[in-house]
Order: sequence, then structure tokens, then C-alpha cells
Amino acid sequence: MGATENGTVIDSGVINESIEPNETKTVNIPYTLDNPTAGSEYFLNITVTLKEDTDFQKCRTRNCAHEQFKVAESRNNTAPIISGGITTSDNANEISVTGENFEFTVNKTTGQIENYTYNNDVLIKNGPVGNYWRARLDNDKTSSSDAKKGNFLKRVGRLQWIL
Repeated sequence: MGATENGTVIDSGVINESIEPNETKTVNIPYTLDNPTAGSEYFLNITVTLKEDTDFQKCRTRNCAHEQFKVAESRNNTAPIISGGITTSDNANEISVTGENFEFTVNKTTGQIENYTYNNDVLIKNGPVGNYWRARLDNDKTSSSDAKKGNFLKRVGRLQWIL
């Protein structure tokens, strides 16, 4: 058993448990993660070996089984510090947000962020735009002759769909 931080072993140990064939057993793995470093990745690596080689398998010196478990990353959960005031203005077409060193507008019709600038550099002029398309399925109930003609209009009740 071993614990790693960013690929470097920081703890290791051995657990001696006897588990018979076809037996299930819960084993407590004693490990602690004291003072995790923010932004680091931690893994718990488990390796299973036999105490003695057998006629059918020689696992005493090599691994019979192994698994790697990711341990939750340490994160800095502090709220961002916003210096200066943020102002918003709302009109019929858009919402404008202005703060220290940045500003952007949100188009109320399209929902797009427009003219996002930071430190007088334009980061986003227009966008992003959704582009949704679904491939036709066999059960779309248009005949193959309609598809060959390029006719993908389908009338359902009073609604007209374009497929």
C-alpha cells in the first residue's frame, strides 16, 4: 500500500490479512493525508501479493492484483476578492456589467456575451453560439425517397418540423 502526491511516494505500508478463496472481507486501510497541498493530486495505491508462492501462481514477489484510488484534491475554497465596485445597467435589449478593468454585455434576445473586455483588450466580441444538430434516425418516419429528394419537411398535426 502506498500514497502518492503528484507521482511521488509520500507514505507506504504493509497490511497482513488472510483471505481464503471465494471469501469476501472488508479491510480497513490506515492512511492519513495531513496538510494536503492546494492543487496537488493524491492517489492511494493498493497492491495484493501472496505470502507464499503456490503451485498455480507465483505472486509472492510480483503483484497478483493492484488498484489506484484518487483521493480528493485539496482546493483553495476561498471566495475571489472583488476590488472596486461592480455596476450593472439594464435596458430593453441588453444587460451591461462594468467593474474595475473589465466590462461586458449580455444580449437579452440571444443570451450571448458581447464585447467582453479586460484591461482594454477585447476577449470576446460575440459568442458563444449554440449549434445543435441531430443525425437522422430510422424512426424519423420520412421515406428514403424523401431523403434522396432533399425533402426533410414533416408535418405533424398543426406543427411543421424541419428534420
